[in-house]
Amino acid sequence: MRLTVERLILLVCALAVAILTLLLLQPWRTSAEYTIDYVRGKGEEVAEAIERGSPVRPTLNWEVERIGLTVVATIPREEPLRVSVEYYRLYTPAPSIEGTSIVRGSPPTKVFERFRRVSVYHRGDRVVVDPKPFVGLEVVEEYGRRVYIVEVVLFYIKGEPIVGSVLRLSNRTTTTYYRRYDYSGTSTIEIGGQVAFRLQVNSEDILVLRIIRENWIVSG
Repeated sequence: MRLTVERLILLVCALAVAILTLLLLQPWRTSAEYTIDYVRGKGEEVAEAIERGSPVRPTLNWEVERIGLTVVATIPREEPLRVSVEYYRLYTPAPSIEGTSIVRGSPPTKVFERFRRVSVYHRGDRVVVDPKPFVGLEVVEEYGRRVYIVEVVLFYIKGEPIVGSVLRLSNRTTTTYYRRYDYSGTSTIEIGGQVAFRLQVNSEDILVLRIIRENWIVSG
């Protein structure tokens, strides 16, 4: 009987220690979860402003990361057209998590968007605002031949958005490349190694590749 009572006392003590530990740790978890939600929400605010092309006043400090990509247009039976480009994405520290959590938009493995959308994801110890290249295609008829107009819109930023500053769109600049298809066949448009468009072209058709740079500046 004595042994049973001693075991019961030990069990009660162990249970009390476990409950006390949970109570002590609970405020930390709540604080971390609150911080994660707050930082992610601020990332969404910046992403939505970039989508709209509207000014935004950051309430967190954001750092800038430059991303290099290659735009490749394959030409049937000819050398491809290659254009090296770059764009910028933003990130800010956040409580660390395992893996990646998508807040809005697409995962970081996707390198472009087919419409104007800015992604936000939480990866490791940072929340990232990723304005991936926006890629569009228009096909028009001119003088009995098809003209394939491909636009790639890139986000550029000068300066680092910090608390008290204003991030705004300054202007857009366009660089245009032209290629005539001398042979019929399949032409692909690739962004960062991923196929955006696969075109069935005829000889005498025209490819127009427009690289549009959105220049954002930080003021204030």
